[in-house]
Amino acid sequence: MNTSAFNQRLIVLHALQQGPKTTVELRHQLGIMHPAARIQELRGSGYIINTIRTVSFTPDGIKHRAVAKYIYGGKHHE
Repeated sequence: MNTSAFNQRLIVLHALQQGPKTTVELRHQLGIMHPAARIQELRGSGYIINTIRTVSFTPDGIKHRAVAKYIYGGKHHE
């Protein structure tokens, strides 16, 4: 698997276009080790991605508060 930042951005973008995703989901389901960095890079490229805070559980059942949930909002038009 190609784990370059470019490829990770494509994976994150595609996932968000399918619906909201949390940091936990991006890490554990898609293998994105630093989701916040990829989100910031996508925002820097003109994508609108909103963040809300939620409670989430890791696959091993550990509860985490204030986990980021990312919501895709399209792309800025130039």
